[in-house]
Amino acid sequence: RLKRRFKRVVNRNRFSQKSVVPPFPASDSSMNDYHRRNGRNEMNGTIEQPFLGHSPLFRARSARPCSYCHVPYHHRLAPFSNMKLVPCLLCGKKWVPEVILATIEPPARLPVRGPGAFIQARVCRSRPKSTGETDALAVSEALPFLEYELARQLMLKLKVLGRNAAFSLKSEVDVGSQLIIATATATALFCDAMPPPRVLQIS
Repeated sequence: RLKRRFKRVVNRNRFSQKSVVPPFPASDSSMNDYHRRNGRNEMNGTIEQPFLGHSPLFRARSARPCSYCHVPYHHRLAPFSNMKLVPCLLCGKKWVPEVILATIEPPARLPVRGPGAFIQARVCRSRPKSTGETDALAVSEALPFLEYELARQLMLKLKVLGRNAAFSLKSEVDVGSQLIIATATATALFCDAMPPPRVLQIS
């Protein structure tokens, strides 16, 4: 038994005394080849990820065309209590609003029906005669009502045209000496993913 233990200790010492092989080859050209194979850039010391190409492990999943209209939250957790959401009419898996007002251009893959229509809303209010701080206060108090009336008029015109979305929305408020004028322009479209606008009922 003592002889066997002695042989094991001797073998361990011999293994520990062996020269350690360096991780990189000695020549510069071979080191550069090693760096290229392992994705290391010797110029700035950064490590580059290998190009996967068309690897079956990473496949780009194309989004549905109707995903532009989907809301990013659960339909029961809407930010407003009176906000009505309905299931998407194309995929039926996500929820969409009844109307979309967006300042961006309409996406190229957005499923629409029919041509777009130019839409414009205008609201005018008289400006009270005052000066100084009272004038600024009167104008600031009138702005929220102007924005609300502008949005309401825009929604009504969308229903009249039979559209449910407005893109490229731009609004402008001009404060004159006697009038405050607010205008809004947009491109009205009908998106297939959202429900059609409700029929106007004139009493």
